[in-house]
Amino acid sequence: MTRSHRCGFTLIELLVVIAIIAMLIALLLPAVQAVRESARRSQCGNNLKQLGLALHSFHGAIGHFPVNQTGPGAPDGRGGAGKGYFSWLAELLPYIEQQPLAKSIDFRVNNADTPFDGTISRSHRNAGAAAVPVAAFLCPSDSFRDSEAMGSARPAPSNYAANVGWPPMCTGIDGTRPVPAKHNGAIGLSNPAHPASWHVSRVRAGDFTDGLSNTVMAAERLISTIEGEEFAGADPRTLMYCAGGTTTARSLDKYFLNCGAAKTPDPGYSQSIGRAWISGWGLAGNIYMQVLPINTRHCHLAGGEFDGTVLITPSSRHPGGVQALMGDGRVVFVSNEVDMRVWWAAGSRNGRDDPGDGLAGAP
Repeated sequence: MTRSHRCGFTLIELLVVIAIIAMLIALLLPAVQAVRESARRSQCGNNLKQLGLALHSFHGAIGHFPVNQTGPGAPDGRGGAGKGYFSWLAELLPYIEQQPLAKSIDFRVNNADTPFDGTISRSHRNAGAAAVPVAAFLCPSDSFRDSEAMGSARPAPSNYAANVGWPPMCTGIDGTRPVPAKHNGAIGLSNPAHPASWHVSRVRAGDFTDGLSNTVMAAERLISTIEGEEFAGADPRTLMYCAGGTTTARSLDKYFLNCGAAKTPDPGYSQSIGRAWISGWGLAGNIYMQVLPINTRHCHLAGGEFDGTVLITPSSRHPGGVQALMGDGRVVFVSNEVDMRVWWAAGSRNGRDDPGDGLAGAP
């Protein structure tokens, strides 16, 4: 007698094995993604720490924190223009081991092709430097693609924005702040063509009367992926809305209501956010105002592109919130559910009685 032996699987057995493997993958995938995101978040935090060290090194060498140039420079009498449109990130390059890149930038020229926007063309003197990606300015949790949103030079983007505080006509948390008020953010802010504006260009550590540990210096901000008029698939946190002018006095909660009432995003202003680390133009989004809830939307105040009065809002792809750099160099994670009074207070370096120390103990 011969005995037959079966070799292989039946169809049912094969399907069972495939189902088991699929279940295992489904169980493991979230864990793998969580580990990867943890590593990416850690790298983002390390970038912020490096920026914090660079900010204090700059302060130690120069005597004040770097200055973000928001507008076109005034004529210098020789047919050129004074320094303008350069970001605080550009000024930090020598302090993050990017000395050759810093030396390639001509800071004597106006860093834009026209006084009406911040675009940088291929023919601009700083086109080559503007297009160089800087790893310390990029969070691996975010993604971006090459773009001409900030000009044909195709400037390289950045994920980090410095806190410039509240708008000049903001009456504060409880509506008692006298306006117009001077710049109350963490880094210097200036339009070279209008030095008598609300700006304070030389912000020093001693100006933080609320304490460096209680004031946010910089935070994460997503890079826009919008091209032209195309909003399809755009992350709503990267959209810019028009919320009126800069001359109306409002308390901080009223800015939130005013911005939230805007229904239609602006494609032209949305596409530039985060698209050029070299640019200090307000709508390039390398500075932000600590006004709106994190991970929500941006709002444009008419005329704010020249003086930095643009309600850029921190955002990230980390679940639940964003990472922020405090003035003492610590990096904290700020939840989407943070109390707005605490968040607002941490945006001012000199609010005195405001509860800005609420972020001091954040993990």
